[in-house]
Amino acid sequence: MRHPSLPAWASDSFRSVGFLPVVVGVQLATILSLQVVYTELPGFDLQMMLESIVFFLLVALPICVVAICFGRILKARPSGSATVALLADIKAVSCDRGRAAMGWPVIALFIPFMSIFAQFKTMIPLIRPFDWDETFVAWDRALSFGALPHEILAPVMSHPVPLMLTNVAYNLWFFFMLGGFIGFAFAQRPSALRTRYLTAFFLVWFVEGSLLALVFSSAGPCFYGLLGLPADPYQPLLESLRAAGAVVPLFSLTTQDLLWSGYVGQGDSLGISAMPSLHNAMAVLMALAARHLGRRLGWAFAAYAVWIFVGSIALAWHYAVDGLVALPVTLALWMAAGRIARWWHREDAAEDRIAATAL
Repeated sequence: MRHPSLPAWASDSFRSVGFLPVVVGVQLATILSLQVVYTELPGFDLQMMLESIVFFLLVALPICVVAICFGRILKARPSGSATVALLADIKAVSCDRGRAAMGWPVIALFIPFMSIFAQFKTMIPLIRPFDWDETFVAWDRALSFGALPHEILAPVMSHPVPLMLTNVAYNLWFFFMLGGFIGFAFAQRPSALRTRYLTAFFLVWFVEGSLLALVFSSAGPCFYGLLGLPADPYQPLLESLRAAGAVVPLFSLTTQDLLWSGYVGQGDSLGISAMPSLHNAMAVLMALAARHLGRRLGWAFAAYAVWIFVGSIALAWHYAVDGLVALPVTLALWMAAGRIARWWHREDAAEDRIAATAL
């Protein structure tokens, strides 16, 4: 969708945001409405937003740009110095006016969007205390014919080295997720795939990470016993993880302790939510996008999505049903985003058809 009154770079900037302002607007309206209905909820946290801006601009964005350029250099295999080529590529990407026009409007929406998401997540147990965990345990048992999924994985995933490698893969998710987002946001030109991915990205975080997380308010296996629920079936799993953590570094244990401390008021509240699993949802979304960029890349990210699913169970973050629900919901959002992207780029498609006819 072109804006006829704008120059080319500004038109691309206008087109770059696509449907995203609508998603952010609905998200903002949702949280403001909840704050009106539930008067005990805290007000908007501007400090959190400022901290998010500083972290993203000074830490996350530079790391991702360097990582993306490093990958481009590895693929190009320049004949001269790889370091010189990397620095030149970083400069070229950073100073590219077209990329800036594409990316910065998206970033201007992304930062408040994620800040609102983070605040929404901390509100979930205040609006609806965790009341689905016992149900999800029952569903997991039904799916596993009486056992729990982590018990089936135990022959392999109870050993320190597989757990450590899985934990590393689980934490790398953040960089893959953010790197993919930045890569699409700062693409050289608009495309239906870019619009589709960014739209699906925002929808996954809002629909699954906020709306469904509120409906299916749950804490997850690692916090099951701390909720005071009877007959904690995850105590053996947590003991196994603690034992492995004494042998190899398991960052998930520290993160889980940090989240619980925030929940009980002994630290900054970062929010706890299990269903549906955003780790699994975003891993699926990355695999769906990757297959459009290359067959091998698609298979690699599909395998990574399976690994994330296994890790979410083995590291006690999620019930199996958290990931199983995330899969079809993410597929549905990806399909919806595809329809939105085709509509948004309908004029481009028409121009391509006219050009093809003229040849």
